[in-house]
Amino acid sequence: MLLSDSAASAAVDAVVGRLNSGKLRLYAGDQPVHADTSTSQEHVLLAELTFGIVAFAAAVQGVAKAHPLSPEKAAMATGTATWFRATTEVGEPVFDGSVGTTRDKDLVLKRVDIDAGCPVHVTEFRYSQGR
Repeated sequence: MLLSDSAASAAVDAVVGRLNSGKLRLYAGDQPVHADTSTSQEHVLLAELTFGIVAFAAAVQGVAKAHPLSPEKAAMATGTATWFRATTEVGEPVFDGSVGTTRDKDLVLKRVDIDAGCPVHVTEFRYSQGR
C-alpha cells in the first residue's frame, strides 16, 4: 500500500496530536519490542521532558518536527540514554524510538550520557509515516 503525501501527513498529524502536553521519557537499557510493553527494573528512567500544548508542527510530506522542548532542568538518574517513550498527557504510550547524537536516530540529543541533576537538551525530534 502506498500513501499520498497528504494521507501520510494526516496519519502523522493524528499520531503526534496525541502528544500535546505529553511526556518524552528517556531511558537507559534495551528498548522493549513494542510501545505497549511495560517498562521494568532494567529500564532506568533518566529524564522526563514535557511537550508543549502543541507538541509538533503540522506534517509536511509525512514528516512532523517537534516544537522545541524545554530542557529537563535536572535529570532523575545517571546513565546512557538508548531509547525513549513518547506518552500522552496522562502517561499512555504513543510510540518508542532510538536515541543518539546523530540524525540516523529517532531522537537526537546534545549528549546521550545523562548525569543526575543536570539539564538534558533535545537537538532534533521528528516523527514520520512511511509512504
